[in-house]
Amino acid sequence: INAEYGRLAADGRGLQDNTINDNFAKFAEALYIADRKAREAVDMRANIEKAMAAKEKEEQEQKLRLIAQKAREERSGIIRGDPDETEAEQRDELRRDRHKERERDRRIKRANPGKAEKMRSMEDRDISEKKALGQATPGQAALYDQRLF
Repeated sequence: INAEYGRLAADGRGLQDNTINDNFAKFAEALYIADRKAREAVDMRANIEKAMAAKEKEEQEQKLRLIAQKAREERSGIIRGDPDETEAEQRDELRRDRHKERERDRRIKRANPGKAEKMRSMEDRDISEKKALGQATPGQAALYDQRLF
């Protein structure tokens, strides 16, 4: 080990004075401040994202609450808003449905007069009668009689 010290002393390395540049301290301080500010920005961004997620979740819950309330009201028979408007809307919807049905019947009669009577008689039959007659197909009618539900 003494030989090593002797070699270093002969080399002159131990005689040199190590000086640190003043700008190095400024640079280290600037890096420390930049790192701290970056961490603050990341934390702030994470907090904003959490707040936005909480807000979206609250909005979704509010929508679900409204849907549930509406379903409860419909189930109990309570009509929200002006009852005259909803009755008028229901009447208008019935009128439209009847108008479409009459228009459909007119078109069927015009296209094939005998087919209209046949279709009317088939509408009254349930699926078991249609199947027995060989006129029911799975794509055309439901697989189950709707009266079961």
